[in-house]
Amino acid sequence: MKKIIQIDIANETARHYGALENDFSEKLVRRIRRKFKTKLEVNEVSVLAGHYKDIYAVAAKVLKDCLLPRTEKYADPKDIDHIKYMKLVGNNFPNDEKDILEKITGWAIYWEYLR
Repeated sequence: MKKIIQIDIANETARHYGALENDFSEKLVRRIRRKFKTKLEVNEVSVLAGHYKDIYAVAAKVLKDCLLPRTEKYADPKDIDHIKYMKLVGNNFPNDEKDILEKITGWAIYWEYLR
C-alpha cells in the first residue's frame, strides 16, 4: 500500500474522535477508490484503522507527560514538548512511519488538549 494512502487512512481515523462507526471502513474504502483510484479490501482498512486508533490512544495517554508550563491564557501547541512527545509515541510504535505518527499525534493534540 502506498504511503500517501496510509497517511490518508491515519488522518481520517484520528480525525474521528471516539469510536469509529460500524461502516467506517466501507466508507473509507469508497473514498480511497475515488480519491486515489486504488481498490483496497475492507478488512485491510479495518485492521489499519484499528492500529491507528491504538496509536491515538497511546498518544492521548502520554500527552499529559509532555505538557510544558502554559505561556498563554489559552491552550497553545507551544505548550507541548514535541520532541519528547514524538519520542514517547515513537518508542511504542517503532515500525510505523514518522509521517503517520505525526498525523495521528497532531489530531491527539487537537482533540485532547486544544479543543
